[in-house]
Amino acid sequence: MALPAAGVRELPVRLGGGMRPFRWSVNGQFYPDADPIVLRKDEWVRFVFDNPTGMDHPVHLHGHSFRVLGKPGALNSTDPPLKGTVNVPAKSGLVVQWQATNPGRWFFHCHIEWHLMTGMARVIRVE
Repeated sequence: MALPAAGVRELPVRLGGGMRPFRWSVNGQFYPDADPIVLRKDEWVRFVFDNPTGMDHPVHLHGHSFRVLGKPGALNSTDPPLKGTVNVPAKSGLVVQWQATNPGRWFFHCHIEWHLMTGMARVIRVE
């Protein structure tokens, strides 16, 4: 399945935080005190993950699935795997693409529970 390259909204997603203090974030914001990521229904979205931390972060998106394109600079847009959770390795980046077809508020978070509990989450609002 070839994915569209034109008309895709690219959003940087920087995973941050550390052990001292023990707090984790998405784009410098800590859930629940974080702005929602607002998308239009049927909009194509590309999340460009940057993980400068020393830990892997398995990120999960509720209500949608995404295609894992790979590392920045080496994208597979021809036959990328379909996932709902993907591991973003430590000190690395990853790109996923999806279409916001399901209106509502959807939780987007790190699947490591103590990272989620200290702020590594956002709400995605599809309007």
